[in-house]
Amino acid sequence: MLSDQGRLEEAIAAYRKAIELDPKSAPAYSNLGYALTQQGKLEEAIAAFRQAIKLQPDYATAYYYLGNALSDQRKLEEAIAAYRQAIKLQPDLAKAYYNLGIALSDQRKLEEAIAAFRQAIKLKPDYAKAYNNLGVTLSDQRKLEEAIAAFRQAIKLKPDDADAYYNLGNALSDQRKLEEAIAAFRQAIKLKPDDADAYYNLGNALSDQRKLEEATAAYRKAIELEPDLAAAYYNLGDVLSDQKKLEEAIAAYRQAIKLQPDLAKAYNNLGVVLSDLKKREEAIANYRKAIELDPKNAKSHNNLGFLYQQQGKLKEALAEYEAALTIDPKFEYAQNNLKEAQRLLALQQKPAELIVLNEIKYLSDNPLTSIKRSIVKIKIDFPGNAKGASYGTGYVIKRQGNKVWIITNRHVVQDQYTTQLGTNLEIEPYYGEKLPNIPPARSTAKILKVSEGEKLDLALLETTGLPDDIKPLAIRPNQCDPGTAVTIIGHPHNRNWSEYKATFMSIKPSSGNLLIDVTLGAGASGSPILDPNLKVIGIMVRSINESNTTSEAIGIGHPINLVIQQIAQWGITIP
Repeated sequence: MLSDQGRLEEAIAAYRKAIELDPKSAPAYSNLGYALTQQGKLEEAIAAFRQAIKLQPDYATAYYYLGNALSDQRKLEEAIAAYRQAIKLQPDLAKAYYNLGIALSDQRKLEEAIAAFRQAIKLKPDYAKAYNNLGVTLSDQRKLEEAIAAFRQAIKLKPDDADAYYNLGNALSDQRKLEEAIAAFRQAIKLKPDDADAYYNLGNALSDQRKLEEATAAYRKAIELEPDLAAAYYNLGDVLSDQKKLEEAIAAYRQAIKLQPDLAKAYNNLGVVLSDLKKREEAIANYRKAIELDPKNAKSHNNLGFLYQQQGKLKEALAEYEAALTIDPKFEYAQNNLKEAQRLLALQQKPAELIVLNEIKYLSDNPLTSIKRSIVKIKIDFPGNAKGASYGTGYVIKRQGNKVWIITNRHVVQDQYTTQLGTNLEIEPYYGEKLPNIPPARSTAKILKVSEGEKLDLALLETTGLPDDIKPLAIRPNQCDPGTAVTIIGHPHNRNWSEYKATFMSIKPSSGNLLIDVTLGAGASGSPILDPNLKVIGIMVRSINESNTTSEAIGIGHPINLVIQQIAQWGITIP
C-alpha cells in the first residue's frame, strides 16, 4: 500500500478516487482514514472511519482505527467505546484489547486495563508490547513483583526492547534493588543511546547508591540529550551539593528554575546551598520564594527558621518552626529546632535564669537518680535540607578527673546519608524530674572517634565540666540469660530520661548483637541496657520501627564486651 510506503499524499488521492468511483466502498473510506491519521489529520480521519462504519456496521477494523484516532485526540471515552465495539465484532482482535488497555490505563481504570492487556496476551502469547504495558499498569498499582515478571517476559520475547528495560529499571528502583535497576537502565541506554529519561533515572539510582560522580555524569548526559529537562538539572544540583561543589550546584538549580519557574523545591535547595556559602540574605529570599510557590512546604519553613536562628532572629525562627509543624506535626527536626529556639530565646531574654551544671537541689532520693546522672542527653546540629537540631542518648563510660568520656551511637553524631559529622555538640546531664521552667545548662563536647563499617554503630565523645558526682555506669562482666528483665533509659521522642522495662531475648549469631523485646523512638539511640542490678549489658542502637512507639518491634543493641573492645582499640582503657 502507498500509505505503508510513506507516500501518503498519493495514497490519499488514490483512496479519494476509489470513493469517487464507488461511494459505497467501506474499505476505501477506512484506508483513507488510516492515511489521514498518519498525516495527523485526525478530524478528517475520524469522519472517514465513521463513514466506513455507516456503510458497513460490522467493520471491526474500522472501529479499531476509529478508536486509535479518537485516542490520539484524547477522547478516551469515545475511543474505549470504539475498541469495545471492534472486540464485540471480532473477539480475537488482540491489538484492539491492547489499545483498549492503553486507553483505560490513561483513564486510571487500572483493573480494567490489566484485564484488557491479559486478554491481548491470551490471544497473542508473544505480544511483547502487551507484556510491557501490563507491567507499567501493575507498577502503577504498586504490584512490583508482578510488574517485574511482566517486563522480564517482554524482554524475553523482544530482547531489543529498550522501553521494557527502562520500565524494568524503574520497578527495580522502586523495590530498592538498585544494582539490578542500574543494569537495566544501562541496557536500555545501550539499545537506545538517545534516551534522556533512561540516563536521568540511571542518575537517580546511582545517586541513591551514593555513587555521586557516576550520577553526575548520567544527569549531564540526560541534559545533553534533552536540554530542557528541569528535573535533571534539579537532581544534578543535589548531587553536586552533596559533593560540596556548591557553585556548580547553584548553577544547576538556577537552570532548573529558569526551565520551570514554579519548581518550589529547586528554590528551597538553592537556599540550602546559599546558606552553606553564608549568603544568608539570598538564601532567605529563595526559601521565601519556595514557600510562596508551595505554602504547604514544611521543609522550607524549617530551613528558613534555622537560618533565622543562626542570625539570632529567634522570634522569626520560632514562627517558621511553628508554621512547619502546623503543616507536618510529626516533623522531628522542626520539633527539635523549636525547642532549641525557645531555649535560646529564654537565655537571650533572661541570661541569669539558668539551671547551672552543678545544681543538685532538684534531685530526688530515687534509687535510679544516680544512674540517670550518668546518662546524658546529646544535642547536635546537622546542616542541610530539612535538618537542624537532633537529640540522642549517651552514657558515661569513663571519668578521669574533670575529663569525661561518653559512649553513644555513630548515627547520633553523624548524618547517615551524607556521613557528615554534626556540629555544636552539647551534653545535658540529668537535673531531676520537677524542674522550673528555665533552661538547664549544658557542657560543650567533641567527637573523638566514630566506628567504621556496618558491624558496630558507635561514637566516643569527650567533655569536661560535668559535676563530680557523675560517674561511669557499672558494667556487668558476663552476659544475661535469655528472658532476663532489663531496663532502658533514654530520650525517645523527647521524653527525657524515660524508663522502659523490656526483656533480653537472645544474641543474634551473625552479628553478636543483643535482641531486646522493646520498641523505642528517635532520641533513644545510645541508651544503656541495664540488668536487674542496674549494671550495663549493652547499648541500644535501633529498633525495627523507631517512629511508632505503639507498634511491636525488636530492639537491636551492641553487647558491652564489643563496646569495650572498640573503645580499647581507640586507646581508651576501661578499668
